[in-house]
Formats: sequence, structure tokens, C-alpha cells
Amino acid sequence: MAFSRAQTSYGQTLAFLQAHFGSYADYLYGAARGIDHRLVRINRAAKSVGAERTFETNLTTAGDLRAALHRVADAAWARIERQGTRARTITLKLRHADFRTITRARSSQAPMTDKAAFLAAGLDLLMAQLPVPDGVRLLGLTLSGIMGEADEAQPSLL
Repeated sequence: MAFSRAQTSYGQTLAFLQAHFGSYADYLYGAARGIDHRLVRINRAAKSVGAERTFETNLTTAGDLRAALHRVADAAWARIERQGTRARTITLKLRHADFRTITRARSSQAPMTDKAAFLAAGLDLLMAQLPVPDGVRLLGLTLSGIMGEADEAQPSLL
């Protein structure tokens, strides 16, 4: 691809980006060049807590996938308990042998409070994806929609 004098090897000029993206153009132009002047926030609140595992061989059977999800749920729940997290959304991450990755999530009205419910919800999400004849390379289970004290004090309208 040949570039005009105003273009760089990154593709487009700042003027082009400004014409198409307005005030966001300056950020995009810098980000494409590894320049970002935003402050790094090291003590921000977590948005999710979970665990995932990549497997040496692709898992294809329901039994192997269930056993693997039990181990992932154990690791995730240990983190959830350690952080004292209360949240309502559980997300399953599944990466197929061809590296195609899907996520499936389910939210509840009340926060997830025990490991058995967490695992059961994860298993429901997983079983809905079977069969997987090509196999699964990675499984993940995450809890998100983290609730703070203000969220828990909020009365339900239902």
C-alpha cells in the first residue's frame, strides 16, 4: 500500500481522523502510535472476579467438561470469597479448538451467595453449548455486576 506524504505507515492522517471521528481523533491518532496520556489508576474497583483454565488437550465429552468446570468454579469461588464479592451475573467463557471464543451470561435478581449456586448456573450455561465435537481449549467462569453496600441497601421494586 502506498502512502501519501501526509500519511504515515499507521494509515491515516490526523486530518482524516478528525473528519471522521471529531474530537476523539486526537486520542485515536496517539493510541495507534502507543501514546496515551491518561493516568494509570492502580487502585480501581474490580468489575468482575473469576478464573479460567486452558487445557493441554481439547476436551470433547460432557463428563470431561463438567469436571473441568468444577475445577474452574473452585478456583473462581476461592477468589470471590477472598475478595468478599457479591454479584448477580455469571459468565461462562468457552474457547473452541479453532480458537473461536464465546461467552454466555445469566443474571439473577439477588446476588450469588454460595458456591453450589455459582457452579449450578455455570453448568447450565455449559450444558446449553453441548455437544462440542471440535473440543474446548479453555473454560472460564466469572462473577460480575459486583454490588457495593449502596447496591445491597437499594430496595427491590418487585
